[in-house]
Amino acid sequence: MTRIKMYLHFIGLYPPQGVMADWTWTKTFIQWLQRQAQNDQVLNSLLDEYAAVRQREQAIVKQLHQLFANDYYGPQMKLLRSVPGVGFFTAIQLLTEIGDMRRFKTLDKLCAYLGLVPQTHRSGDTDQANRRTTRGNKRLRSALIECSWKAIQQDTELSLCYLKLRKRFDGPHAIIKISRKVLNRIRRVWLTGQPYTPIQNT
Repeated sequence: MTRIKMYLHFIGLYPPQGVMADWTWTKTFIQWLQRQAQNDQVLNSLLDEYAAVRQREQAIVKQLHQLFANDYYGPQMKLLRSVPGVGFFTAIQLLTEIGDMRRFKTLDKLCAYLGLVPQTHRSGDTDQANRRTTRGNKRLRSALIECSWKAIQQDTELSLCYLKLRKRFDGPHAIIKISRKVLNRIRRVWLTGQPYTPIQNT
């Protein structure tokens, strides 16, 4: 995809308004590319490569869905995906990277494994986060932070918590604290075998 974008920039060809937004690979955009490729052998070759990669990706995703729908992974996937923000691929990463949740005796130890331990110092009425540790499972940490951004859009409790944290921290450091909350939910459903249930306000 990047090669196609770079080639379009190189030849000065840009999609007309309404075909796409922010370089999103929509069906309309791909159809537009195919029309441009009719008289451009280089672009036509790049689109053939893109189609082949997409076909392989779809085959792999199909295999993953079949694998993680079996009797062993299926129930665990359902539990993890009950947590707001946790999607199919994040659940796969959790299952394959963590393996056995029982090896982490506390939430703090689990957070340390992912590197979700920002350092802060207090100044007056505000807390300033200096940096996040560079240790830990970077792949899983990145996936968890990404699903935490989704979680604050899906879960009212986390959304309100994030807004409150933003009064004291910048966005990236506030989302780390949200990630700890999401991870706590993940750990709870994993250990109890019970799906996540949102708290009902009365």
